[in-house]
Amino acid sequence: MLRNTLFFSIILAVCACSSECEVELIIPTSVNTEIAMQNEVQIQDYLTRSNLTAQATSSGLHYIIDDAGGTNKADLCSDVTARYTGYLTNGYVFDTSDTLFTTFTLANTILGWQEGIQFFGEEGKGTLLIPSKLAYGPNPPTSDIPENAVLVFDVEIAVIN
Repeated sequence: MLRNTLFFSIILAVCACSSECEVELIIPTSVNTEIAMQNEVQIQDYLTRSNLTAQATSSGLHYIIDDAGGTNKADLCSDVTARYTGYLTNGYVFDTSDTLFTTFTLANTILGWQEGIQFFGEEGKGTLLIPSKLAYGPNPPTSDIPENAVLVFDVEIAVIN
């Protein structure tokens, strides 16, 4: 009996430890300061033109929380189901999930999403303004996104697992 109790205690300890996220968000520290400054000006211009107020992080990410959502927040190991629209500061839409929700592992997204999505709980909604160093920098995945572009995402979180 004691042996079975010890076995189950060990299994519970292993399960409890393995459920913790061991992925760490690493923000690049060596960036082109001229591009970083241009991105910040673009973000501030966009906020002014759109009459919006955003919070900023030390990484340069700006975010607007329209609805914080529930208390269940994502970490980098979370699978997140969300709906989004991605566009440039000039309003050009380069990606959207349309009306569908899509599921992704947060660690497999751009750095701006990795940092920004963690501000929202389930059923949360808001906007991420992502400088190029937290997005694609000089290597965009498509010609729809210019090099070193600031990306804007309207996001709506449905489920976080």
